Amino acid sequence: QLNLEMAATPEMMKIAFEVKPDICTIVPETREELTTEGGLDVAHNRDHLKKFVAQMRDADVLVALFIDPDVDAVKAAHRIDATAIELHTGKYADARSESEQRAELRRIADAARTARKLGMRIAAGHGLHYHNTSALVPIEEIEEYNIGHSIVARAVITGFERAVRDMVGILNS
Repeated sequence: QLNLEMAATPEMMKIAFEVKPDICTIVPETREELTTEGGLDVAHNRDHLKKFVAQMRDADVLVALFIDPDVDAVKAAHRIDATAIELHTGKYADARSESEQRAELRRIADAARTARKLGMRIAAGHGLHYHNTSALVPIEEIEEYNIGHSIVARAVITGFERAVRDMVGILNS
């Protein structure tokens, strides 16, 4: 499926309407960042995001919000009628100790459970790779993992077929 990750701007909305992706994931974007550093602050940007999501939905475009794994953020996304969420897994991926990693896994699981109860679709991504994704697999509510960077990097060495097969093996374990 085609997932267009985009900022909530009129320019990006126009592109989404032309491209007609399967889903658009709204991400925070600042001029200086090289990669997304955290989730959207849905509560702080509520009015803008609610209007933006409504316009996208009116054009039959499914919308996910890239948010931190926080129950309040999930509830805020639900209140503005987002169809789905993508949980930012960066803090989990960057955890330096087992206890920090376990705490982040609990946050991800709690957020995913809350989203499922609210009827939302759940994805997870950012910083995931061949060595840290397996710990997320038991969180049954997560339907999709966004791991493209790691797969492409591995494919340079092993080829796409093997890189994808190896990741599918991890996800099916």
